[in-house]
Amino acid sequence: MSVQPQNRSVLLLPHKGEEQATDASTEQVTPIAAPSRPLLYDLLRPIRLDPRLLCENRIVTLDRNHPASASFDVLRTKLLRLARENAWTTIGVTAPEPQSGTTTVTLNLALSLSHQTDLRTLLLDLNLRNPGVARMLGDVQTATFADFLGGEGQLGGAVVNYGETLAIAAAAEPVQSAAEVLQARATAKRLDEIRLALEPDLVIVDAPPVLQRDDFEATLALYDAVLLVADTTRTLLADLDRCERELSKHTNVIGVVVNRCQFAR
Repeated sequence: MSVQPQNRSVLLLPHKGEEQATDASTEQVTPIAAPSRPLLYDLLRPIRLDPRLLCENRIVTLDRNHPASASFDVLRTKLLRLARENAWTTIGVTAPEPQSGTTTVTLNLALSLSHQTDLRTLLLDLNLRNPGVARMLGDVQTATFADFLGGEGQLGGAVVNYGETLAIAAAAEPVQSAAEVLQARATAKRLDEIRLALEPDLVIVDAPPVLQRDDFEATLALYDAVLLVADTTRTLLADLDRCERELSKHTNVIGVVVNRCQFAR
C-alpha cells in the first residue's frame, strides 16, 4: 500500500429535507475489472430493500431518479477513477467523531456502486461498537457477523447479497469489545476468507470514528485510502485537520464529504 499526498477535495451533501442536483453527465465511470461471478456468491442469502425505509434513512441512490443521487454518482465515479489509477481495493469511510453520517454516506456510495454491472462491491460494517448498516437497511439480518469475525460460524450466515453486484457484511448488535475483536488475528483471517471467497473488485468499509477510542486504529492497516465525513453541525475544523494530518501518515486521504450543509436560497 503506497501513501501519496493529495489535495483535499470536498463534496457537499444537503441537510435533511433539502435536495442538491448535480450534473454527473460529464463523469464517465471506468470499471476496475469485469467480474466473473464466484460460485460462493450464490450461496449468500439475497435481500430485498424497502424503498420507504431507505428514504427515511436518507439512502437515495437506489432510486436513480432521486435528485440527490447524482451527487453520490459523482463521488462514485471519482472514487473508481482514483482506485483504478492507484490500484486501491479497500476504501474506508470515517469521521472525526460518531454520529457524523458515515453510514449514510457509505450506504449511498455502495448502492451507487451496485449499479455498475461490471463491478463487484463488498460492503463491510466494521463500526462494531455502533453498527448502523443493518439497522438502516432493515433486511440485513447478519447478527452472526461479529461471531464470524471471532472465528465462529460460516461465511454464508455472516454475509448477504443484494442484486448481482453487492455483498454486505454487517453486525446487527453492538460489540462492546470492538477494538479487541477488530485487532484479533482471527478477525484478519476471517476478512481474508471473505475476500478470497467473494473476490470483490472494491471493498467499502463503514469504519469507526477516528477520535473515539482505539477502534479505528485497529482497522487502519486495512485501508488503501480513506474518505472523511464532516458534519457541519458538530465537526470542529481543528478535529478535521488533525484527522487528515494523522491519516495521511499511514494511508491516502481521498477528500472530505461535508454532510448536513445548509444552502442559502
